Amino acid sequence: MVVVAIIGLLSAVAIPNFQKYQARSKTAEAKLQLSAIYTAEQAFYADYNIMLHV
Repeated sequence: MVVVAIIGLLSAVAIPNFQKYQARSKTAEAKLQLSAIYTAEQAFYADYNIMLHV
């Protein structure tokens, strides 16, 4: 029973930290993907000599 209680305490501490880590990881991945899209768009406009109107 003591082992179950210790595992419960450890998981209570570990799960929120893991969720924060996942959120940071997903945010970083989204930034990388957006950067890749922007770079691809810049290359497209450079290849086809189209002016980007923002």
